[in-house]
Amino acid sequence: MPIFARSTKGAWTIRIDDVLSSALEEGALRTGEYVLSDEIKQKLAALDNPDKLRRYAEDMASFYYANKQDDCEYVLFPVANFNACYG
Repeated sequence: MPIFARSTKGAWTIRIDDVLSSALEEGALRTGEYVLSDEIKQKLAALDNPDKLRRYAEDMASFYYANKQDDCEYVLFPVANFNACYG
């Protein structure tokens, strides 16, 4: 169903209180940079990737290791952010 359908009027209202409370529950933003270990960099270098894709692989691996939680087997990647950054 399209977001602007007549039957959804008022159903998608976002209040600033909801956004702020969700952000506060998530905790403080991290600004540190995650540095890949030499072992991971060697594994990425061993892959058969063109040089222009190596940067993307390193960035995605860094994002994965920086956001991997101990109690979860996966990490959600912000696809819109990656698309905006890399085009």
